[in-house]
Amino acid sequence: MRRTAVQNSIFHSLLNRLAIPANLWKSTKEQWASEVSNGRTTSTSELTVQEMDALILQLRNQVKGMTAQELDQNEAPADQKMRSKVYAIMHSIGWEVNGRELNYEKLSEWQKKYRDEQRPHLKGYRGKELQEIVRAFERMEIGPKRKQNQ
Repeated sequence: MRRTAVQNSIFHSLLNRLAIPANLWKSTKEQWASEVSNGRTTSTSELTVQEMDALILQLRNQVKGMTAQELDQNEAPADQKMRSKVYAIMHSIGWEVNGRELNYEKLSEWQKKYRDEQRPHLKGYRGKELQEIVRAFERMEIGPKRKQNQ
């Protein structure tokens, strides 16, 4: 059976985190596909579920070995923008200490309450997960504004 849509999504998410240059994207994917399929194919779309699982595991290990600074440099601009938006909303709803510094303890409490797992300063969230967090914070920001206007 060929790889699944979920596997394809995970695979491309990991590729984005590794920040492979565009001119090497195709050849790198072909090389990896050939390696995990023992030369059967050079196309990732032709990989079996088991082969794609093996490739995803390899890529996850590469990402785990990267430093926080390397991950930040490889982060998608859209994720950076969403994270900044959450931090801006935190300021607007008063999640601050000492006047201007973000209250990460309060963020941590929120994560424990509303997220499956806790990741420091939102750094571990990407893509759709981060979009969900932005929407949640936008709802929190709108709530007090509605009450003020009534």
